[in-house]
Amino acid sequence: MNQVADNFNTVKHYPLRTFNRAAMAFNLLEDGGEYACQEYLDQFVDEDKKAISILYMYIDKIGLDKVRAAVMKGLDFKDE
Repeated sequence: MNQVADNFNTVKHYPLRTFNRAAMAFNLLEDGGEYACQEYLDQFVDEDKKAISILYMYIDKIGLDKVRAAVMKGLDFKDE
């Protein structure tokens, strides 16, 4: 991967961080192929990789829109 892809470590809300990482991995797979996706995922510990896998399973089971809505629950959008 020539450019550094965001790992979203600054996102404090763990479900949103995981969702963003899953989206990044998916986009890298689509745009850069399997190697780019795997290289991105390799930076994460096993617990985070498992969370991404579980999120993909939920997307497959209930759909992207429902997963996105669940991830966004509890977020506080404040002007900073």
